[in-house]
Amino acid sequence: MSIEMLGMTLDKQTISLKEPSTMIITRSWDSPAWQLDITFPHEGPLDDLNRIQVKHDSEGLFAGMCDEIVRSVDGNGAYVSISARTPGALLCDNEALPKTYTDLTAQAFFNTEIKPLGFHTLTLPNTTASAATFQLGKGHSVWEAFCILCFRLYGREPYINANNDIVVEALSPDNPVRVSNDVNDTGALRYCSLEYITRRSSPLSTIVYRDVGGAYSQLYENPFGNSQQVRRNRYIIPAGEYTGRPALDAYRRVMKGQLGLHSMRVTLTGLHNIKPGWPVHVEAACGNRLMAAYQVKIIYTESGCLTRLVLADPTYM
Repeated sequence: MSIEMLGMTLDKQTISLKEPSTMIITRSWDSPAWQLDITFPHEGPLDDLNRIQVKHDSEGLFAGMCDEIVRSVDGNGAYVSISARTPGALLCDNEALPKTYTDLTAQAFFNTEIKPLGFHTLTLPNTTASAATFQLGKGHSVWEAFCILCFRLYGREPYINANNDIVVEALSPDNPVRVSNDVNDTGALRYCSLEYITRRSSPLSTIVYRDVGGAYSQLYENPFGNSQQVRRNRYIIPAGEYTGRPALDAYRRVMKGQLGLHSMRVTLTGLHNIKPGWPVHVEAACGNRLMAAYQVKIIYTESGCLTRLVLADPTYM
């Protein structure tokens, strides 16, 4: 398997690196920063790198910024290990300005807080929705603050697509990746293990949130029903960011619970460049289901490669 790696030094010199002995790429739906952990043989000194790019047969697997470089020597030889993250790491590493905004739109927050970090394209359901008051407390990263704002305005959180664009829209079910061990389905990806999990401990049945007078008086029932017949209630104080629309805080918590109800874990043979959010249609003995990629982990060693997927219900992503 051909893995090509390039590194960029602090003085912007590009250098070729040897093929890795081990590599793990982790892509998660709930984080804008995808992770690379890689080890490769290297004799002699290596300049500090600030960026690294990984390709497989000319297909881009990773491009991002180095967080840590470890140069090591043992009985097996000399190696370099690098931990890196995609540019979305900047959205996690930088804190949003704590303040109270008025008439705040997602586009305005994007222009002020996110564009300076290197992101240039934002896709929204509409650009006119605004929060009359948006109270942002101290301690939120830029990404956390933007997620809260988008949920406040659109009932949906943003995500970063394969083009490094930020998008706030429902996932498309079109052109799903097909996973099946049916010998007649020649275009499907093959799996070596598969699990379908129902986690009844995840969904909530009701939430009671505190009103402006300080009493827990506002009942919010799970709008998706209670198909698992659970009884799980929470009492919450709506976060300041949801001032004026406290029921949205309850709705967000219900959505998180629903997301964990049904999931799949699938291990595919080989390296497959699947991105979080992509639709995945699975055919297996436990049933046929249309899911979406929630986490993708590419695991490469000198003896071969596996791609591990965590799939979730796209309704709640």
